[in-house]
Amino acid sequence: MSEDFLFVYGKLRQRSDREIALLFLQNARILGPARVNGKLYNVGGYPGAILSDDPQDQVLGQLLALPDEEALWRILDDYEGIGPIFSAPFEYERCRVPVQLEDGSRFQAWMFLYRHDLAEARHIDHGDYLKYLQSEMQKDVG
Repeated sequence: MSEDFLFVYGKLRQRSDREIALLFLQNARILGPARVNGKLYNVGGYPGAILSDDPQDQVLGQLLALPDEEALWRILDDYEGIGPIFSAPFEYERCRVPVQLEDGSRFQAWMFLYRHDLAEARHIDHGDYLKYLQSEMQKDVG
């Protein structure tokens, strides 16, 4: 069976009981921490990323290897709100992007890029959505 690659930078990085996370973690091989040249935003309770030409701009996440099965990718597209059951314009677009693992190895992987207006979104300078969520929870506690 052939594999394809997916860069995840949001809630799919978490080990959660969400059905979608369980499905992908059961079917995925985690290749490790990775990064993409891009900018990360909080777009209202979830992340959105865009590509950037500036090497200082980094989105941090994980690279997963998934079976190249159309049904699996269709489930992921549905989760991200794209595909035939949704109305355009879609909030995300699944695109192939260059991804770099911590060890320097490079891959072409699928990534969901944000396509709506970011004028009201909060830029996450450090590029790590899980770190951002942790800091927001600490603010709520403190």
